[in-house]
Amino acid sequence: MKKVVVTDPDVWPWLRERDDERFSFVFIDYSQMAAVKEALSTAWAYVGVFLDESLARSVGSNFQVAQITAAGTEHIAIGSLPPGITVANAAGHGRSIAEHVLMVLLAARRQLLRVDSGLRAGLWANKIVAPEAAPAFRTLDDSTVGIVGFGHIGRSIAKLCQAVGLRVIAVSRSARPGDPDAEWVAGMDRLPELLEHSDTIVLACPLTEETRGLIGRQELERLGSNGVLINVARGAVVDEKALFDALRDRVIASAAIDVWYKPVSSEPVSAPSTLPFGTLENIVMTPHYSATAADTYRERAKDVLETLTEAIEGRSISRAVALSGTGAQNG
Repeated sequence: MKKVVVTDPDVWPWLRERDDERFSFVFIDYSQMAAVKEALSTAWAYVGVFLDESLARSVGSNFQVAQITAAGTEHIAIGSLPPGITVANAAGHGRSIAEHVLMVLLAARRQLLRVDSGLRAGLWANKIVAPEAAPAFRTLDDSTVGIVGFGHIGRSIAKLCQAVGLRVIAVSRSARPGDPDAEWVAGMDRLPELLEHSDTIVLACPLTEETRGLIGRQELERLGSNGVLINVARGAVVDEKALFDALRDRVIASAAIDVWYKPVSSEPVSAPSTLPFGTLENIVMTPHYSATAADTYRERAKDVLETLTEAIEGRSISRAVALSGTGAQNG
């Protein structure tokens, strides 16, 4: 029986339901660092969102798999793991994020927050009462959404957008000809073209050295004064100051941001940026919650079990994103 240390409480209920004699799950909260470190010394695999350097160095000679219960690897100290450890990620959040994107796209396009706050103050921003204050918007079947990053999340967004009549185009590092999930999918070198042809762009790419600061002032100007930017990737994909200035100066029409520039805080009140985004009326701000549907954790638990099964059976791990000690990383 293989010992698997699990520190992500969101997948505990689903893994506890499993009756698989091949695995012995040890459930420990990540905050109990000493207990986690001790358990890892004899573990075969680890499951969690975080794995810092001290924990990575504490794994024993039987350790083979680090399973992240998220898409990104930035919270896993891959370089501190012994060579030859497979690092895999989990999905299951594609549908939840896609629904979030559609929700904020409509909210931004129809200026929902502005008209809601206006009516609370007694302002009827419609064509009959106050035509000068009424938002003018187009229906979705007359719009194009450009998706940057076309992995699991990007494709889930594309399929839902297509279902409501949006034209979808995309750029990706792993573009392939004739992709059925968009009108066209091209390499990242065609990002300027995507910006010029899109009414809305959605960022769904991983944060790497190549994508850090990918969207700056020049790219926002290409998107234009009617454009909407939605970020469900990582905050640093967009230049923070350039985004604030573009919203304040109406270089773009609006934005919807779910990923931010300051680490998530356990404090009850904590600003997501050093810049006053909250003073702007043309931004929808959400606290990195687009993936947190109940279904997400059930599906992530399925990914965990699939990875562990592939590993114990000696098969290729389908969700592998890195191999420690080699510098090789996918995504």
